[in-house]
Amino acid sequence: MNAVTLDVKPLKAPVDAVARINVRGLAPQARIKLRLAGPDQKGKEFASWADFRAGGDGTVDVGRQAPLAGAYSGVDPMGLFWSMEPVEGKAAAFEARELDPLVFTLSAQIAGKTVAGVRVERFFWDKEWGILREAVEGEGLQGTLFYPGKGVHPGLLLLGGSDGGRHEANAALLAGHGFAVLDLPYFKLPGLPPELIEVPLEICRDGIEKLASHPAVAPGGVGVAGTSKGGELALLAAANFPEKVRALAAVVPSCVVWQALSERGRPPDKSSWTLGGRGLPYVHMKLKLGLFLPALFGRAVSLLPIYHEGLANAEEFARARIPVEKIPGPILLITGRDDRLWPSPGMCDRIVAELRERKFPYPCEHVSYPGAGHGFRPPYLPSNKETARGPILFGGKPADNARACREYWAKLIHFFSSSVGPAR
Repeated sequence: MNAVTLDVKPLKAPVDAVARINVRGLAPQARIKLRLAGPDQKGKEFASWADFRAGGDGTVDVGRQAPLAGAYSGVDPMGLFWSMEPVEGKAAAFEARELDPLVFTLSAQIAGKTVAGVRVERFFWDKEWGILREAVEGEGLQGTLFYPGKGVHPGLLLLGGSDGGRHEANAALLAGHGFAVLDLPYFKLPGLPPELIEVPLEICRDGIEKLASHPAVAPGGVGVAGTSKGGELALLAAANFPEKVRALAAVVPSCVVWQALSERGRPPDKSSWTLGGRGLPYVHMKLKLGLFLPALFGRAVSLLPIYHEGLANAEEFARARIPVEKIPGPILLITGRDDRLWPSPGMCDRIVAELRERKFPYPCEHVSYPGAGHGFRPPYLPSNKETARGPILFGGKPADNARACREYWAKLIHFFSSSVGPAR
């Protein structure tokens, strides 16, 4: 029998690139197990596996064959990647928001014996990739710009969620598709608000102006994108500072301003955002102790009841509604139908209805993925444990989350390529 070879192309690639995995040199109809293993950026070990049957020619093509058994089912060339789970301990999210590469080992085993193995590297940003990284700073700004080194490119302002801090990995990955992307932190860094309490909207105004005036950014305005709480902020920024905004994409966002959030307990009776030094009107979040009792027994909790109760307050809703009709360009809204953190599908349905009623002159599309929850991220990252984050339920099923992440990412790139400028 010939030596078994494990072929992965490419061995080094961006996180969102599809890998082609083939095994050769097997006996006809032989059963083989493929195992993918490696740490996330916090050092926690993850792994997945799948058994395959070789064809009559002694080969396995993961992109064309469904596994006999394993961590995923059906034909999926990247199934081994997104289905990875923690090797030990309780369920945990796969941490990957820094610029450090992800390094995995893919091994082939027959009857429990390893017969081949390769090192696979997945990166968000690589110095040899041709994407430049530049600090964008000023009063109240601590952003990072990623852009291809030659020419001018469509500009995108990227806003992360309620975890705060930097989200450079996603910005770098999008820059690889021909955009100039500014990752703009707005709290939880030195010099910025420490919590999501009365964060000045002017941070976004200054970020948009810095981005639009950069020599690597094509003239005519920029796109704005945000996820979760960052989606709420993105809608507010585009509506309040429309002069240099051409398009808006919001992923699992809100349609209203909500009460501030604190990691130290009960939310303060303040707005999440300010404009001109004054807190914006907001909808209150009424926390009830009984809602969190399941968390004491290790079960994740959905926050939907809190948000549904807030949205039912018509008076507060009217005051806190984001004036999306002021956004000067096309809008893309992305949600998961099983979002269990907050009711993003219903809130986005309200946005669409309001724009239709006000005869909004630009396209507005709401794409809601069945079976997916709140945890949208770049494709092919392990998504099994994104059904929850700690004690908070995100919702969705692993395979549906993975499918939604793959499709929304392509949708996002296409949307901004067509609305802000062709990606080069």
